[in-house]
Amino acid sequence: MPEQLPAIAITSGEPAGIGPEVTLKALSNGTAARVAVLGDANWLDSLIKKLNLSLNVKVIQDISQAEPNDGTTVFVLHHPVVKTPRLGQLDADNSSYVLQLLDQAHQLAMTKKVDAIVTAPVHKGILNQGAQTFSGHTEYFAAAAGVEQVVMMLASEQMRMALVTTHLPLRDVPSAITPQRINRVLSVCHQGLQALGIEQPRIRVLGLNPHAGEQGHLGHEDDAIIAPCIQQFQQILPTATGPYPADTAYSKEMLATTDLYLAMYHDQGLPVIKFASFGQCANVTLGLPYVRTSVDHGTALNIADQLIASESSMSYALQFAAHSATGHHHKAAK
Repeated sequence: MPEQLPAIAITSGEPAGIGPEVTLKALSNGTAARVAVLGDANWLDSLIKKLNLSLNVKVIQDISQAEPNDGTTVFVLHHPVVKTPRLGQLDADNSSYVLQLLDQAHQLAMTKKVDAIVTAPVHKGILNQGAQTFSGHTEYFAAAAGVEQVVMMLASEQMRMALVTTHLPLRDVPSAITPQRINRVLSVCHQGLQALGIEQPRIRVLGLNPHAGEQGHLGHEDDAIIAPCIQQFQQILPTATGPYPADTAYSKEMLATTDLYLAMYHDQGLPVIKFASFGQCANVTLGLPYVRTSVDHGTALNIADQLIASESSMSYALQFAAHSATGHHHKAAK
């Protein structure tokens, strides 16, 4: 008897943005997984008609009712929107709805009812008008899971890029680059890549300062903090090296011998992989007790009412989740 395919929950995100659109378009291509979409079934059905997709919506009560995604049926765990959305126009009334999707997906993953979560984009600005602070999916799921350290990684066919700090103002980054944080992040990256099947990952750690500090002339953090952390971690993983100057770290030779780049801050690492692979990236959270991937773009409110969004990033995030979840699935079965 063939092994059951992994189960994936997709949170359809901000209903006025392109999240529901790219979710439906990606599902119409089929996926080697049992997929359930968390969202408003009526809103999704209306978008299917506007998009002229050959999909049928089937509301389910339990994730176990989701069948393998063959590109014809969208299985939906129905959450009613508070107010009927208008594409391209945010409405704070629907913020509670958006957060409910994340909460349910987290519960499904924690109770092992799904093997992975894929998230469509949300709008941080509108969510922060509510009662709670929302700095991002990564931080939200980490807090919900009670995990002290998670790592944001973008993955594409060309490269993988992880971050020591994520959504911090630039002025706060240097003080956040501590030995404790670097060591925890390296550990999460090591274990996360092993879970993806890379037994001894080659991790290149980037320096914080230009030219990795240039022997202290351009900042002390690289020599005093980052380098000693890497040397200590090499006792566990000899293939973790650095710090490397970020401006010369992406040569063809280095790319060919790197499993993961570890950048110190958001705009040091992400512009590089997005330039190389925009629309073909999955945003992966390492360190959670479940697989979580996302698209590499935002809600794109400026084009949401045109229904012209590309589903390529959502398709890649879904494929990456299915592939990763299959590995977790096999380990759990052993």
